[in-house]
Amino acid sequence: MKKFRFSLLFAFLTPLLVSLVAAVYLHRELFLYPAALLAVLNELLFLREVSDAQSRDKGILSAVVISSTIAVLIYFSGSFPHTEPQLWAGALLVLLGCVLRTWAKITLGVHFSHTLRVITDHQLINHGLFRFIRHPAYSGTILLMAGFGCFLHPDAALLSFFIFFILAMRRIENEEEMMNASFGQQYTLYKRYSWKLFPFII
Repeated sequence: MKKFRFSLLFAFLTPLLVSLVAAVYLHRELFLYPAALLAVLNELLFLREVSDAQSRDKGILSAVVISSTIAVLIYFSGSFPHTEPQLWAGALLVLLGCVLRTWAKITLGVHFSHTLRVITDHQLINHGLFRFIRHPAYSGTILLMAGFGCFLHPDAALLSFFIFFILAMRRIENEEEMMNASFGQQYTLYKRYSWKLFPFII
């Protein structure tokens, strides 16, 4: 557990720290870095998972991609003028994304994982937030990334949203294949009254 937590911490923090050092050296704006570091460290809160040989996706590459994208977005954010509504929209999306991911982790408990795996005596969680959304943590990631994109430019926000939406949908395909294999008809029924990511949309 400690080894896996350290691996995730290293994967999340390394791109941001490289970006921060470059920003300090080149005298770029630094005001977004604390928010980025807090968002990344939030990923390790309530984390009770372990990585094992049965894990289909360790999640380390995803952590590097997410952190690297945030690092690039906030590094270049100072190159564009910002409006107050733009900054507020970015802050709201980042906050909402963090809330959704934290809420998902608390609700899932030991079932939350950065990896794709089914643990012994795995239970299907379909209450609370999960009654309506099957993958709220991914919803949170999409909003979070769109929020950091908003700090750069509205077009960057839209691009980030669609890129991470596509990445999430690809991972969801693998996850739902695994859940169908594990829970069968129970999961099929669950899919009939819930949405993948965003209620009334998808």
